[in-house]
Amino acid sequence: MARSRKTIAGAIGFIIITILTVGYFATTSLRGGAAEGPDSTADSTGVAKGDSASGDEKSDKKDKKDDKDKKKEPDPVPVEVATVKPRQISSYYYTTATLEPEKRVKILAKIAGEVTELFVEEGAVVPKGALLCQVEDSELKIALDEARINRDQQKREFDRIKTMHEKKVISDTEFADRQYQYQLAENKFSAAALKYEYTKVRAPFDGIITKRLVEHGQSLSISTELFELVDPTPRLIRMYMPENEI
Repeated sequence: MARSRKTIAGAIGFIIITILTVGYFATTSLRGGAAEGPDSTADSTGVAKGDSASGDEKSDKKDKKDDKDKKKEPDPVPVEVATVKPRQISSYYYTTATLEPEKRVKILAKIAGEVTELFVEEGAVVPKGALLCQVEDSELKIALDEARINRDQQKREFDRIKTMHEKKVISDTEFADRQYQYQLAENKFSAAALKYEYTKVRAPFDGIITKRLVEHGQSLSISTELFELVDPTPRLIRMYMPENEI
């Protein structure tokens, strides 16, 4: 009777241990599955998200590179080809200006003396070489005559010495001295003639007398202003244009 009780008690204890062991493993299994489920989902989701983010980043870099390449390329410039032809001016600039002659000179006295005659007035149209006024020339005329006489005398003497030199009658030194005297007389005559010509004031070119700055009987010194002469053709305009109009 006692042995049967021990056997029943042992069977009951084995059953309880078995039930507890099965319950423990079942509970552990359930906890493990619950723990693995979210992690697995998170891992799969995380991998998917990681791959997607990496793909988006590569796509953005490619787009930026394409934009940079497009910026490097110069924009096309439109070009229109046309044949050059004379046409009317399409734009104008209006201003005021003064007509000016291309040639304008002041005629000065080249020698001192008294004005004895005036031949032109303001507004006179004169050709080149026209006589404008006369300066006292009596003294210079005498000097010119003396220079002419001396030149002629030296020329006659030189011609005589030249003939003798050709005949080997005189030496080369005497011939050279006489030739020098004649050339000196010729130069003095040319200088006297030039001074005498200065007493006659003439127009240097064709033009109009715009100013007469001298009076009859006036005593002149060298470089005194006598007349102003202009050539009216062509007439020029001196115009100043603003930079923005240019």
